[in-house]
Amino acid sequence: WLKNEDGSKSGIVNGAAASSWINLQFTLLLLAASRALVGGMQHGYGSAGAQQSSTQQGYGNAGGMQHGYGSAGVQQSSMQQVYGGAGMQQSDFRNRQPTYGGNVGGDFEAGQAQGAFVAKAKAPAGPSRLHQFAVVSKKPDFLITWLVPCLIFVANTLLFSYGFMQLPSLCLLISSVLLLASCIMFFIRSRGHIWLPLSVTLFIAVLASSFLGLYIYDQFAIFPAFYRNTRLYANVVASQPSAAVADAGKITFTAEASVDTNHSAAFVSESGFVYCIAPVRDGSAMPQVEFWAVGVQCCNAQGDFTCDQAQDPSAHAGIRVFDNSGWFSASRSDFYEHARWKAEAMHSLVSAPEPMYIRWVQESRLDMLSDFYRDRAIGNLCSFFMMYGVGSMALAFALYRERPRK
Repeated sequence: WLKNEDGSKSGIVNGAAASSWINLQFTLLLLAASRALVGGMQHGYGSAGAQQSSTQQGYGNAGGMQHGYGSAGVQQSSMQQVYGGAGMQQSDFRNRQPTYGGNVGGDFEAGQAQGAFVAKAKAPAGPSRLHQFAVVSKKPDFLITWLVPCLIFVANTLLFSYGFMQLPSLCLLISSVLLLASCIMFFIRSRGHIWLPLSVTLFIAVLASSFLGLYIYDQFAIFPAFYRNTRLYANVVASQPSAAVADAGKITFTAEASVDTNHSAAFVSESGFVYCIAPVRDGSAMPQVEFWAVGVQCCNAQGDFTCDQAQDPSAHAGIRVFDNSGWFSASRSDFYEHARWKAEAMHSLVSAPEPMYIRWVQESRLDMLSDFYRDRAIGNLCSFFMMYGVGSMALAFALYRERPRK
């Protein structure tokens, strides 16, 4: 309401003045709303009243976007993921947690930060097999698993090699008892950690030693035993019946005896070995040949016998060629028989039904074959023992188990 000059009130409202009043009131309302809006638009849990240049996404006061739990009042130039106190300006993304490639700063992966790369530490490698063996080889249960079957292998191999001729039943009985013992150990394997590996190594040791012992016996060790158990005959006439010296192992002939290399023959086996043969004569009219000198790979396909000391005029002795059981290889006597039949057919010779095959040597070399087979037996035994020792050690190590802790 406005007053007139005379003091009376006027009911006419000035439109311009009323509009200005309304604008003033509306402006004051907007100002109050703006002050309230400015004081309440904060995203975070820091203290108010500071000017903010950007929205806050964290738990500290901002001068920038924060991803962490730092304290307020510090301007930061990059996003942080820090769990300690603030106060340092950071120029790269850091992750102080021992993670394995986790996120740093929210959506960024570790290792992709500006100016830094955090390498993941490699896990330490486990001990080598050589180091493990060095540790295990000092344990008594491993030594038992390895050495006890090794000793049994050596003893059983020697027993079969040199005792099978005299005591075959004892050899088989001992092997059977040892195999039974290994089976018992296998069935009680749950009662101790050592029984299973010991049963396996013992079982293999018994089987291998029995087989190899028989091989040594049949191929090598049997021949020295033959020569020990046979007789030496001297001044034997080449024309006399060989049956008269049937138990001979070594023979010395009269000075007239020699090898008739002109009537030799050779037989080539399927394996390519050449078996050579020639008759032994004494210069007299012989109705039939009783002794044949033999050898292997010492003549050509037509004959030309040069075996041992057949070309030596001073040689007048012979070593009887014994035959083995033929368990692991064909009998040589069979091939000598074929060579003899060939010589009889080629040279119209007549032979005794069961002649004696000999190796023609000087008298001083009558132990040649015995020594040869003895050395071969020892050499093969040593080789088998060494190979089995290494193999059984590897097997015992593979089967070894730690003693359970109580």
